[in-house]
Amino acid sequence: MIEFDSAPQKQLIDAGAPTLTAILPDAGPRPLHASARLTRGNVAGPYVGTITLPRAGEWSVTVVWSGAASEGTATFSVPVQPLTR
Repeated sequence: MIEFDSAPQKQLIDAGAPTLTAILPDAGPRPLHASARLTRGNVAGPYVGTITLPRAGEWSVTVVWSGAASEGTATFSVPVQPLTR
């Protein structure tokens, strides 16, 4: 889940149809890629999506949005650990 809000007004905003892309650059000769489309809930602001990252590592995740109130990108690092059962 991710929320989009207007920082100055602290109000949730519509971000259009945001996407999330993850890249594992240290996966060998070719980086691994995964992506997800985020779905808006009943009100503007919160979006939900699911992504499966195929292996552990330091993934670079980028969210891209283009809504009526705002458009842009944000990239952050996500450390992924192996699933233990």
